[in-house]
This record gives sequence, structure tokens and C-alpha cells, in this order.
Amino acid sequence: MIDEQKGKEPLVPKDLSIAARVDNASVYILKRNPELATIPKNDLGEKISDFLQVIDSFEAFGEESKHHLQVSSEIAKEIGVIWDFSGPGTYGEPFKEDRYKQFPWAKRLDRKRLNHTAMLERAIIEAKGENDPLEPRTLGNIALRKMRLKDAIREKGPYIFYNGTSYENEVVRDVVLRKGMIIPKEKVIVAAEEVYNTIEQVTSFKLPDRIGMGGAIALVSSAPHLARIITLINHFKPFPDNTTVHLFPVPTPEEGKVQYSEMEISGLLTYTFIQGIAKLEPSYRHMLGKQEVVFP
Repeated sequence: MIDEQKGKEPLVPKDLSIAARVDNASVYILKRNPELATIPKNDLGEKISDFLQVIDSFEAFGEESKHHLQVSSEIAKEIGVIWDFSGPGTYGEPFKEDRYKQFPWAKRLDRKRLNHTAMLERAIIEAKGENDPLEPRTLGNIALRKMRLKDAIREKGPYIFYNGTSYENEVVRDVVLRKGMIIPKEKVIVAAEEVYNTIEQVTSFKLPDRIGMGGAIALVSSAPHLARIITLINHFKPFPDNTTVHLFPVPTPEEGKVQYSEMEISGLLTYTFIQGIAKLEPSYRHMLGKQEVVFP
């Protein structure tokens, strides 16, 4: 349970049982949206438990891969686009004027997602066998290797799609032009249309006509956020039929794992059972590594 006004998380033991976590989350969620009390208590508890366990699996996957991402050659060949969801802060600023600025754990989440996306891009190139073998780590060779990696991404890497507010979009456009960046500007698509929330990000998703998505798309965002994104995608269906959706969660800082998951589950439940703009039944095949993600 959290106090969202103060941005503080209570001390919750890491070994707290799932039942106790469900109870804590239920208090917060019903306080935030009393309309959810129309769902029978046992049913609500079961849904919260299901979502907590899905988010836990995303967090674990993110923690395991936050320093080194590995992608199979099969998955690497499928992915035509990486969709990076904008987040709190910007690439250069720890916070910006949004509802997350009161939460210390949300510091630089946008930068963390962008860095994770760049790491995923590199992992895909390496899985395709397009990157040169490692050379001796001399200062001169580092620059050469970065140049060759950038060329490989330009020729064989998936596109990166980013859509946020006009300010967020402008920062990303500036970042890709900076000297030393390994992602070529030609491979980054920053949406022209300004969006302000996740719903608008999903409903406005559109690639330029010249860009093919391939058979799969990769989604990069924070672990709890990805759970909500999936339900919106199931409802609005922004991709062609038979698209495989590969999930690459960014782990939440330890001090924010409980708080962020409760916030996202609250939104997910509201979208699904009150507003009717999200769906649990899959419209696509959602993959976390080699495991398919299905909400019970």
C-alpha cells in the first residue's frame, strides 16, 4: 500500500506472502478507484494476485538482463522494430514536470529505457552475426569497433520507434545526433504526433509507409508498465495480425517495485473492468524470452 500524495512507500518485507501483498494492494487500489469495489472481493483479489505474479516475472527477467541482454538468432531475425515507451525524466534530466516527479525511484526512467533499447539493438546485431569479433581493447580499436557496430546497425538493425510529448521527442531527436552514439539517426523514428499518456501512445502508433515491421516487434518499458501496455495492445490491436510481441522489461529500482506495481495494476484494472479499453485475452503472441505471457 502506498501514499501516492507523499510519494512514499511503506516498509514492506521482501518475503511478504503473495496474500499479504494482495491485501495491501487492494486497499490502495480501492482507495484510488472506488468503482472497482463492484468487482466481487475474491475475484478482485485473484486478479491482483495474477497481475502481481506477471509483474514479478517481468521484474526478474529485467534484473537478469539489465547489464547484458542475450537474444537468440531466431528472435533477432524476426524483430523489425523496437518500440521504446517514453518514461519519467528525460535522457538528460532526472525528472520533468509530470506525476512521477514526486517519486525518487522514478529518477531517469526514460534514460534507462533508452539505454536498454540501445543494448537490445546491439544484442540483435550480435545475434545476427553482423558485429565484428572483439578486438584487443586498445583506445584506438574502441572507436573503430563503435564505428563498425554503428554501420552494422544502419544496415541490418531493427528500427527504433519512440513517441512521447513534444519535449520528450525533441530530446530524443537531439540525443541521436550526438557524437559517439552507436544508434544511427536513420534508424530512429520519433513520432510527429505528440502524446501525453500510454493510451495515446498505443492508439497513435503508426510506422512510416517505408518501414516494414517484419514478423515481430519488441517492446521496451519498465516491468510494471509493460503489463498494462499488453492489455491496451490486446484491445486496440495496433499491429498486423499474427505479429509476435517480444517483451524486454526494464527492472524497477528496488525501492519502487511495490509502489509502481500497485499503481500499474490499479490502472490496468480500471481500463479493463470500468472503462472497457483494455483486454486480458491476447490478440497477439506475447513472449518473455522463450515463455509466452498469458493473463490467467
